[in-house]
Amino acid sequence: VQGTVETVTLPYMVDVIISEWMGYFLLRESMLDSVLIARDRFLKPGGALFPSHATLFLAPVGSAKACREKQQTFDGERQHFDDFNDTMTNYYGSDFSCMRAEFLEEQRKYYLQTGMFVNLTPKQLASGGSPLLELDLLRITVEDLKDVEKPLTCSMRISKDTQLEGFTGYFNVMFQGSPQNPTKEVIELTTAPTAGTATHWGQQLFGFFPPLQAKSGDVLECRLRIKRQKKNHRLLQLEAAFTLGSEGNVREKREDT
Repeated sequence: VQGTVETVTLPYMVDVIISEWMGYFLLRESMLDSVLIARDRFLKPGGALFPSHATLFLAPVGSAKACREKQQTFDGERQHFDDFNDTMTNYYGSDFSCMRAEFLEEQRKYYLQTGMFVNLTPKQLASGGSPLLELDLLRITVEDLKDVEKPLTCSMRISKDTQLEGFTGYFNVMFQGSPQNPTKEVIELTTAPTAGTATHWGQQLFGFFPPLQAKSGDVLECRLRIKRQKKNHRLLQLEAAFTLGSEGNVREKREDT
């Protein structure tokens, strides 16, 4: 059978749908849409999807060389522009300072407001992961994924005094069948930070610029809206708000896109 699940016709319904649809940060590339369309078109009542469930986690990151390198690169681009403008002003009488704010905004989006592919180890985390989003593939709809109005939330309790250089996102998927036809054994695939063999998904790292100063026992609260980019629906746009503090005392707040 050749064709896409959106257009192909099958002569019968199926018992099982197997698909490796997961992208970076679980939802990047929007491939889950096609799986859900296949489910609605071809899966028998009581049939199973593999994987059957997915959970997206967030965790605060202490030391992250990749974040420091991003900051250094951004600082270098800022200095490069200032040097360029000084040269053009001194030698040619042309002042480009009116372009500085727009140039820095462009560089900030490229270097400081984009995710990074990393393979972290558990010792780099400042707490365990907290579930942000849980999906049951038998129940979730394409409309649920496209129309994200209510932000997702999670809380992360800091386990040590440290500087938080960013936060990371990773996922687990479960293979447990359907309620009518469960598997004899539940299998879990995790992309969590590990000291062992990493998966090809790794983790996605997002920096705090500048870092947050955290103490053991602090709680990092997150409100995150995961949206699809308008120019390319396969890419994600995150709207994030963080608060850091303890016992109702908020010391720092951050919002970014």
